[in-house]
Amino acid sequence: MTASKRLSCGALLLGLLSGSALAHAQPSAAQKETARGLMAEARELRDRGDLAGALKRFSAADSIMGVPTTGFEVAATQAQLGQLVEARETLRHVLAIAPGADDPEPFNEARSKARALDQQLLARIGTLRFEISGVSPTDELELSVDGEAVRKATLSLPFRVNPGHHAVLVRSHGREVKREVDAVEARAVDVELAFAHDAEPEPAAAAPPTTNGSAQQAPPEVVATPQASKGLPTLAYVGGGVGAVGIVVGSITGISAISHKSAAKKGCIGNNCPPSTWNDLDSARSLATGSTVAFVVGALGLAVGVGAILLGDDKPTRSGRAFVVSPDVGPQGARLTVAGRF
Repeated sequence: MTASKRLSCGALLLGLLSGSALAHAQPSAAQKETARGLMAEARELRDRGDLAGALKRFSAADSIMGVPTTGFEVAATQAQLGQLVEARETLRHVLAIAPGADDPEPFNEARSKARALDQQLLARIGTLRFEISGVSPTDELELSVDGEAVRKATLSLPFRVNPGHHAVLVRSHGREVKREVDAVEARAVDVELAFAHDAEPEPAAAAPPTTNGSAQQAPPEVVATPQASKGLPTLAYVGGGVGAVGIVVGSITGISAISHKSAAKKGCIGNNCPPSTWNDLDSARSLATGSTVAFVVGALGLAVGVGAILLGDDKPTRSGRAFVVSPDVGPQGARLTVAGRF
């Protein structure tokens, strides 16, 4: 090897060593102080139950220091949050840090804890097994779990996921199947993904042949439209209501008149009635008149109702007809007034 070549190789080696030294440069005093503060805050948040806040600060401290202690805290917090897959990936980086002769004891303890936690998580992580049907072995498939694509070579193999709810989607030639599945720790869950076969059209029914062999066209089906049932005229309802009210009121006032008359007779001697009975006698006469008038109004109302049924049509509202029935009761008699437009 010539002197010039040896000089070039030496320069290249020196450059690589310099770059490696820069890449693994020790953090500054300010960065170390920041990392210590982040670790303290993270532990306090973890004690309060704020695991998400604690993970954010542990991760920030680990990005500064990159030592086994910070990395283990990140992995342990991820495991507490149920991020078992992510925790194992973090532990892999922790265990990949080469031990040094002058490593402090906490670094060695963190490595031991990392190995133990890694074995625990390996036993806890569950799997999904995809069972895809309705496609041929040569069909193109695109499968994803929570938006993350699954390699085709692993579709028939267990897919390791965190425990909890997951969304599975598979596509093939414009068709897709979606499933929601809950993964369980240390268990395999089967996920059935069945593509529906395209429905074949049903053959049309052949027309019955005639005697000469030609097809006979079926006669059109006649559908009968039911007619609306007739309803009672409005005046029939009004008259019937007035009649019913009149009979009820007449009955009540009649019974009350009889009661007052009986009370008055108890104080009378023959046809002579003292002043103490006059109020009952007046009430009896008034109530008797009212009862008679009410019965007359009731009878008129019933007559109007019956007449409307016999003579009226079934479309009073559509023809614009309206009726107003006004009973008029007085001491001299009663009358029933019917007004409206026809």
